[in-house]
Amino acid sequence: MSEDQATLVINELQQENAELKRQVKMYKAQAKRHWMMILVSAGLFVLLVMNR
Repeated sequence: MSEDQATLVINELQQENAELKRQVKMYKAQAKRHWMMILVSAGLFVLLVMNR
């Protein structure tokens, strides 16, 4: 493999890596939102039961 080819491959991999990191950040943010919604729902349910 020539140096130019190696440089191209490295650049492609770096772009792919950046894209994957961005996706992971998005998934983490979604998971956090998901947990917040679960906790809020559970809290409201507890309030509902306690106010009976």
